[in-house]
Amino acid sequence: MLFSTTLTQLLTLIDSQVDYNFALKCGQQIKKNANTCVDCHRRQFFNGGRISYSCDQIKSLYVLRYLPVHIRENFTILQGLLQIFKTNKIEVNIEEPIEVLSLGCGPGPEIAAFKMFINQNGYFGSDISDYQITKIDSERGWGMLQSEVENLFISKNFRIKYTSETGDVSTCENLNKKYDIVFLSYILSELSDCQVNGIAKNLHNILKNKAILIFNDRNQAMVVARIKQILSTLNCLYVFQKTGKTDIGIYYPQFIGIQSQPKIFLNSFRLGAFVKL
Repeated sequence: MLFSTTLTQLLTLIDSQVDYNFALKCGQQIKKNANTCVDCHRRQFFNGGRISYSCDQIKSLYVLRYLPVHIRENFTILQGLLQIFKTNKIEVNIEEPIEVLSLGCGPGPEIAAFKMFINQNGYFGSDISDYQITKIDSERGWGMLQSEVENLFISKNFRIKYTSETGDVSTCENLNKKYDIVFLSYILSELSDCQVNGIAKNLHNILKNKAILIFNDRNQAMVVARIKQILSTLNCLYVFQKTGKTDIGIYYPQFIGIQSQPKIFLNSFRLGAFVKL
């Protein structure tokens, strides 16, 4: 199994802090028609709902429902790229520290996936020990949840320095580095067309000459088109792409699964690209 028991322990801890009936006494207008917080959380993503993570209950439910599957989705992309690199004898940039950027990081499932990946494979086969990870998100207040996710898959074999920024992910504001690998996980589906165009433009300013892009998002025509739009502005040397429904491969304690109704199948659009500017 890919996941350590630490993840199950984290889910159990968060579940103990969730009031699943809070929606019934919540005074926010957007939630007045939701019978449960799970229902409120689900409604955000459909029928033009306003996506917001300002509510602590929603943030906790997001982790319970999606953290494991989003980790697995991003891990699958990294593994797919690794196989392509091995087959084609591709050498990635290995100058330390490796600079990693997560756009719209939320609680950080893609970073957890990255740490699990380098635990097992090094940095695409190279023995790298020094990483600097920059996270940028428009939402403040992931706080404890983000810290707990950062503690997953820790190893003595590598060092990680974290930097967090709050701001518009499409402008890549406050970023003055060039990055080896950029994660865009469930972010393009939550942005406007103008913001997606901003990301496409600004990636050119923050990527190293050869870099890796990780896209993981809803398998919907509009979202896939946005991913391909961004890639069309870059010189893609190698691409790994995968869709299809796959079991997540992790045990959810039954009481958590019944209440939080987690996503337990991978069915996202998963794409990794090795690009050259």
